[in-house]
Amino acid sequence: MNNQNNNSSINATVMQAVQSGMIKMRPKWHFILRAALAIIGSIVLALFALYLASFIFFMLLRTGAWFIPAFGFHAIVVFLISLPWLLILLTALFVIILEVLVRRYSFAYRWPLLYSAIAIILIVLIGGFAVAKTPIHKHLIEYDQGNGPLCCGGVYRDMDRPRSNDIHIGMIIEFTEDGFRLQDRSQENLRVVVSKKTRLPYGSDYSVKNVVVVFGPLHDNIIDALGVRRIEEMEPFLMDQSGPPPVLYQGAE
Repeated sequence: MNNQNNNSSINATVMQAVQSGMIKMRPKWHFILRAALAIIGSIVLALFALYLASFIFFMLLRTGAWFIPAFGFHAIVVFLISLPWLLILLTALFVIILEVLVRRYSFAYRWPLLYSAIAIILIVLIGGFAVAKTPIHKHLIEYDQGNGPLCCGGVYRDMDRPRSNDIHIGMIIEFTEDGFRLQDRSQENLRVVVSKKTRLPYGSDYSVKNVVVVFGPLHDNIIDALGVRRIEEMEPFLMDQSGPPPVLYQGAE
């Protein structure tokens, strides 16, 4: 009985507020439109965040920066310096706005804020890395080179610009007494000097036509290699595989 009286009192109060103009009735389509715009906005933000994450991963893979932390502390510092921090901050902003929009839905606000945030971050990171390993960005580069800058302002044209003079990626074209010669993406030949201080964390069995990332200072087209690593999974993706037959290399004496 008390509940019925309370409900009647609340209903009467609400109706009185509506009649007095304190509360304005909104049509049903208004709420449907708001929900639709929120859903569309969430999808668009998710796609932008996914694209930026995939672009960041693709840039790090293509320039070789992704692979250098295996060469030690100095390489980790260079890796951190080489990160595109502006794009990372922009991606983080998209993720934060996406989290705000997603929290509007019942399936999300029932979760703790930390859980939903971690879920969105993992989806963006894992999805971005997966997209980066597909040919999508490679096709966009080819389109950019053949048809002019895309809406991204020609960002693909600046992608291969080295962010560090210590990171070099290319194809082995021949071996020398003290290392090998490397042909980078600009068709420039570099001499790589391999010594006892060179780190080879994944072995030293290299062949002509292998794609490798070399970490070390460059002076007069000579790289004093502090680390060398083959990038086997990226060979068909990054470089032209035409050339002489493979010749095995067993590392520096």
